[in-house]
Amino acid sequence: MVFPLFPFFWGWVTLSSGVEVTQAPTASLDDAPTGGVQLDVLPRRARVFVDGVLVGRVDDFHGYYQHLTVAAGPHQIAIIEPGYEPLVLDLTVPPGRTMTYRGTLSQALSR
Repeated sequence: MVFPLFPFFWGWVTLSSGVEVTQAPTASLDDAPTGGVQLDVLPRRARVFVDGVLVGRVDDFHGYYQHLTVAAGPHQIAIIEPGYEPLVLDLTVPPGRTMTYRGTLSQALSR
């Protein structure tokens, strides 16, 4: 399955040797209004990318007091784990609010 909204993503991840991470944007979150995204996604060990930058694992952003803080506005969040189909979300994060996304990654079909 091909995800045209996130084509550069596959070049960053090698399932056998780990993840190559790009440098996070230098703009401070203090400069803009922020919002949050709480992830209730299985498996919780899956990696989370925001706008192409690795930010952690689902488990880092799961639970009442744990959420991903991002600048308010549109973002592309990709959740991947070897052996599963990637989940790509196009979200608009509202300022001053935390939204919750619930889901489960689908196991990849073997060829």
